[in-house]
Amino acid sequence: MKVRGQIDAGELLGASLPHLVPERVVEVASAQAGCPVAVYVLDLEGSFALRLAGDVERFPQQIRAAVGVGPEIIPEALPQLRALVIDLVGPCTLWPMVVRDRVMGFLLARGRPASDLEAFAGQAALALE
Repeated sequence: MKVRGQIDAGELLGASLPHLVPERVVEVASAQAGCPVAVYVLDLEGSFALRLAGDVERFPQQIRAAVGVGPEIIPEALPQLRALVIDLVGPCTLWPMVVRDRVMGFLLARGRPASDLEAFAGQAALALE
């Protein structure tokens, strides 16, 4: 269900070539949050979160975070992941990207976001999948 004023996965995909979807996700998320946002997914071993898109000056390329089983984040490990990210990046907000009960990555905002990106993170997950 689309919330009025929200962008859905189809719009994210339709507005970009497939390889540019992560950049489009960051563009829309940053505009909604009113602060810088990055998109991260886990590597195939589940040991590192890798930045797909987002400002290279503000967000690390990778975050050592053994919180996954393969490329999926263990839902119960989200509090641990948040703590690891805050230790590395500083004050930030993390929204898991969930598709069919699988946490496939996360959006990360630096600073104080002006709005909650929980619903958008779900749409971003669908578009990225």
